[in-house]
Amino acid sequence: MLQCKATESVRTSLTQFNCSNRPVLVACSGGGDSVALALLIAQNHNNNVILGCVQHHLRGDESITDAESVIALADLLSNRTNCKVTAQVVEAPLHATTGLGTEAAARMLRRTHLATMAQSYSAAAVFMGHTLDDQAETLLLRLIRGAGTSALGCIRKKSRLSPTTPVSRPLLSTFRSELRAILVREGVPWREDSSNFSTAYTRNLIRHQVLKPLTERFGPVVVQNLARHANWLAEQGRTERHLVKRMLALCEL
Repeated sequence: MLQCKATESVRTSLTQFNCSNRPVLVACSGGGDSVALALLIAQNHNNNVILGCVQHHLRGDESITDAESVIALADLLSNRTNCKVTAQVVEAPLHATTGLGTEAAARMLRRTHLATMAQSYSAAAVFMGHTLDDQAETLLLRLIRGAGTSALGCIRKKSRLSPTTPVSRPLLSTFRSELRAILVREGVPWREDSSNFSTAYTRNLIRHQVLKPLTERFGPVVVQNLARHANWLAEQGRTERHLVKRMLALCEL
């Protein structure tokens, strides 16, 4: 049942982005979310799948093993599915001169390199493995930082890395735990990033010390309600922007 829901979301996204008979790029770190997405894409696509791994080497030997696991995953999926799956690992060390925090700088570099990869392969879209849990965490993170209504809309199902590089996040309605269950059932290994357990990062603090005890007490409805609220805020933001645009147009008459 879990795989059926996630599979349907992936199939819908492949159709919406006109991916049939075209290569697609999957952002893949070797972690459970992106590995599950790569598996589902490879099982349901009819053309080449490229696993794009951007390595910042923030965790020494662990980072090297992560990259190796993505290469091994490409071989595994090529053998198990009808897709030709390849991996491209890009070295992108962080530099202190960026003026950004570690997470923000890494995100900026990933987006830049993924856009370049997508263009080089003429990929129909870039697929990212954000989950329902990510949506809930992001809402709380932005609330803590004092974000306005528009920013609280959080992670969008569709966006762009560049004017010619669309992004799809088909797993935004899927729990992280559901993806792990799929991987266990399919016998596909994944990596656990040790830094994900460090509460020095605010997102991890929210994940382990806020959301985890809340969901243990009240159940998964906590994450579902937060994610639903983020989606509602996003819709409100779109409505407000549309109304402002109409009002400005009327003022010009």
